[in-house]
Amino acid sequence: MTKATVVTVTGVTGDFKVRETVRDKSSKSKMDMLKKAFGEELFGRLDLVEADLLDEESLISACEGSTYIVHTASPVLFNSKDEDKLVKPAVSGTVAIMKAARKHGVKKVVITSSTAAIVAGHKDRTTAFTEEDWSKLEDDTGAYFKSKTLAEKAAWDFVKDLPEEERFGLVTINPVIVLGPTLTGGYSETVDLGKQIVMGDIPMYPQTTIPVVDVRDVSNAHLQAVLRDDADGNRFILSAETVDMIKLSECLVQTYGKDYNIEPKAMSWLMCGFMALFNEEVREQFKLWKKVIAFDGSKATRMLGIQYIKHDRMMNDMVPSLIETGYIPDKRSSSKVAN
Repeated sequence: MTKATVVTVTGVTGDFKVRETVRDKSSKSKMDMLKKAFGEELFGRLDLVEADLLDEESLISACEGSTYIVHTASPVLFNSKDEDKLVKPAVSGTVAIMKAARKHGVKKVVITSSTAAIVAGHKDRTTAFTEEDWSKLEDDTGAYFKSKTLAEKAAWDFVKDLPEEERFGLVTINPVIVLGPTLTGGYSETVDLGKQIVMGDIPMYPQTTIPVVDVRDVSNAHLQAVLRDDADGNRFILSAETVDMIKLSECLVQTYGKDYNIEPKAMSWLMCGFMALFNEEVREQFKLWKKVIAFDGSKATRMLGIQYIKHDRMMNDMVPSLIETGYIPDKRSSSKVAN
């Protein structure tokens, strides 16, 4: 691998020359956010090009000259029912990237998929999900689950249908719910979950579990997927552990409890059932009461060398990043800031 190796990374909110796609380079707020995240020197070394998931030609053009493509761009709106906002751009963008890889003779494509492409439709599952599982799409399957499933399947089908001499490597990374420090402070549903936990926006926690993985492990998995030839042709679940929701709050009490008035409280079954009558989000939580949805992330450890960060470090490292990016106010005592 030489210094001329070009890696095109889609969806930006060493030895590689990195080209990254953004929808609008003229957006001062977005450019300032990236400069703050990467630092002036690294930002100046990025090759930023404009592209859009619904503009196939822009994506194909953006990937010209690339050796590898890391496709991370896809809408993330867990509760949205609007398939036009989720399914169409996810599938169209992925197919365009695959066409670009074929046209430009790319060596490998690494795609950020999700366990949303694995977990849907498996009712009363009692064993851990593996990479062999696929979501079963039904009439009531959420738009986000459809978008990730159909986009990933489109990628695998594209490679399978190519003539042997035109095939390139394909790897998909399938993380669970991603927590940990944020560089930009830009809105995402998982970053907002961290904010809600710290700021006490979740007054009581139902007895449900959540599978989590640290964003740094997700980033490393993408890099290792690019670097390792034996990763080609594989899906990789990324899951550090499945934890009780309330533990994500409890692990912050010692360091941030007094400053942010973090007082995790458990919700009773009776209260959760009553609130479920009036609130759709609580209704979904009630369906999962005391159920454990687990994912086997060991393949990524074996083949990509991922040593998972646990939930307590994820959350405690996330708080300073939320403060530094302005996502939450700084209520820390001066001694903690100094440390």
